[in-house]
Amino acid sequence: MKGITPVIATILLLLITISMVGFAFVWFSGMLSNVATTSENATNQQMIQMNQKIAIESAKSGNIAVRNVGTYNINYTALSLYISGGVKSVGIGYAGLGGTDCNWSTAALLSPNGILVANCTCVPGNSIKVTAPGGSDTDTCIS
Repeated sequence: MKGITPVIATILLLLITISMVGFAFVWFSGMLSNVATTSENATNQQMIQMNQKIAIESAKSGNIAVRNVGTYNINYTALSLYISGGVKSVGIGYAGLGGTDCNWSTAALLSPNGILVANCTCVPGNSIKVTAPGGSDTDTCIS
């Protein structure tokens, strides 16, 4: 009987060790899966934002035309408009209503190669800047 006790103890220790390794493997696998999914989602979101680029097509007093030169749609609410360094609140509809300085021509997504027009008054010579998630563009207002 004295020889069986060390064998049973060894087997029990091996079973405990194997079960702990199995638990750790399952736990780390789940954790790595979550980390991989989260980082993939974050990378995709950054790629979308980097490819939401705009260019000012024209900056005439009264109308500022902005073209989506990226590869993803841009929501008009993601655009910011600055005239002579001051931010302008841009709404939909008539300028001046609801506290807006300017208005976009439509309340829609700006598709790739699509144009969105902001109806704003700017003095010729004023600098104009429009920002999007993927960058910005500047121009000078002309008459």
